[in-house]
Amino acid sequence: MIEAQGPQRTVATLDPDGDKTRWTSVMGGIATGQPAWLALATPLEAGAENASYADLNDALKAAMVVNPSGVLAILNEANPDLSTESICAPAGYEADAAWYAAYYDALTPAVESVTTPSLASVRSACLEILRARLPT
Repeated sequence: MIEAQGPQRTVATLDPDGDKTRWTSVMGGIATGQPAWLALATPLEAGAENASYADLNDALKAAMVVNPSGVLAILNEANPDLSTESICAPAGYEADAAWYAAYYDALTPAVESVTTPSLASVRSACLEILRARLPT
């Protein structure tokens, strides 16, 4: 679908006129962290805007807990929407310290478990971002 229609039309097809049924289903798939679903994240991001982008960002954050290697592998510092800053630092962490502490407690060991040499620098960057925002 993405190859045939392009990212913007695909997102529009999945999220027509605010009916998020299909979009939500795809975001749920991405949140599972399964590689086939994660493969859709980068092309969908190219067509996502505003609320659709926020949904994708949330799905990737959820996937990071269950498949940190898979998510770290698709992060791209050249793309601010798929950077370690965007995915490893939850928006609004200042407003909900309890939620962030729980997220940190789940995500930190998951990211620390990544031992793939090619992901070492993105792993370190993600952990640095997480620790910098740890509520005191």
